[in-house]
Amino acid sequence: MPALSIERSPMQRNTVVIDGQSLELWAPQVADFSCMPDDLKAYMARGRWDLVFNALCYLADAVPEGRA
Repeated sequence: MPALSIERSPMQRNTVVIDGQSLELWAPQVADFSCMPDDLKAYMARGRWDLVFNALCYLADAVPEGRA
């Protein structure tokens, strides 16, 4: 069985305060996202319907470039 290698993007921490409560938000610094057909198929195979939806919005020109 081949070894599985998972590369993770460095995480960026942001702190926000809501109603006096401090919350830490963690997110990758670089988003791995593409609208290429093979990437859409991979998103569907992994059940990442959020990424499929986002890609379709871009492809339909529903999101002006630089606004997302």
